[in-house]
Amino acid sequence: MPGIVGLITKLPRALAEPQMLRMVQALRHESFYTTGTYVDESLGLYLGWTTLGDSFADRMPLRNELGDMVLVFSGEDFPEPGTAQRLKGHGHGFRADGPEYLVHLSEEDPSFPVGLNGRFHGLLADHTNGKLTLFNDRYGMHRVYYHEAREAFYLRPRPRPSLQFAPNYGALTREALPSTSVADAFWRTGRSLRASTSCRLLLRGYFVRVQSSKKVPTSSPKNGRTRHP
Repeated sequence: MPGIVGLITKLPRALAEPQMLRMVQALRHESFYTTGTYVDESLGLYLGWTTLGDSFADRMPLRNELGDMVLVFSGEDFPEPGTAQRLKGHGHGFRADGPEYLVHLSEEDPSFPVGLNGRFHGLLADHTNGKLTLFNDRYGMHRVYYHEAREAFYLRPRPRPSLQFAPNYGALTREALPSTSVADAFWRTGRSLRASTSCRLLLRGYFVRVQSSKKVPTSSPKNGRTRHP
């Protein structure tokens, strides 16, 4: 089924990348699905995906001009008319016939991804601030699940826990995530949930943010509250 899988971890690449690759293969249910991967060892990010060929999301990952913003997107967005032209008017350059505008929109819209319209989930990597944001659409139609284990933060589009990929289950610890990171959950409403040993569904219109404690704190786009790691 089309979707995104992967993990965020301090495990060495020799251990983390094979887990991600097995997750991608488990998600490729049809021979006509296309697959891709993205790895950033500095962020501890190991991401893979499956999609339909020549679909809206068949050009992943997306990067801005400087390469410090990277977006992996699954599904489809229906932007307001004139969105691409407005972004190009701000100096952004990209192909107009695909999803490339999304990563530039994330730079211009401080509430991104709240304003997107469609059926989707995705992960945005902000290298400048050391921030990773996992999100889904406002109706939760393109589901994404996450699991917080001792050794990694796992994500996948199916509800089954990643038992074959996460042998040591337990509460999330600071040592599990890169650069002494923590997971700040559900910032859209300013609420947070405790780390769980179960596989959780990311609720509709919500996002989970993982950020280095050495960088700036995260904040809620709705009420402006700030939480320091």
